[in-house]
Amino acid sequence: MTSVYYDKLFVAHAMAADAEYLAPKLRKADLLELQANPSLKGMAPAEALHKSVMESDDCYVIKEIETCEQICLFGVKRVTEDVGMVWLVGSDRIKKHQVEFLKNGKAWLAGLHNTSKILYNCVHEDNKLHIKWIRWMGFKVVKRHEGIGVNGENFYEFCKLCVSF
Repeated sequence: MTSVYYDKLFVAHAMAADAEYLAPKLRKADLLELQANPSLKGMAPAEALHKSVMESDDCYVIKEIETCEQICLFGVKRVTEDVGMVWLVGSDRIKKHQVEFLKNGKAWLAGLHNTSKILYNCVHEDNKLHIKWIRWMGFKVVKRHEGIGVNGENFYEFCKLCVSF
């Protein structure tokens, strides 16, 4: 995907600088989820986001057209030939653009499905907005993992099968 412009937002390939810029502006729920993630244990938010951006096979940033202010980063890391680990973190500015974000989100997700039949990840059980959003995007919550977080937090595993691969 090259840069794509919409009404008030645009999507572009993410770079390491995008991770550093967004880190101090993360939604509280996304920050707590990063801090609870065992694979990111002990990392500062900027370091965790940098790792996510650099290890992703496809990674994008969504920004406001008018201000170039970031609203989120998202990407996918291929785990096997057919499976990708999908992720998204954002700032509170995402609320300002929720209609446009929801309207175009499924197309962005379809782009990530281009190389993976199955997309999956885990979400912190207290990240209620994210859980609602992933269900709306067509993911299924398939399992509750108890006590796997850094401090014993619970996570829900979710996945989505691409039907037109």
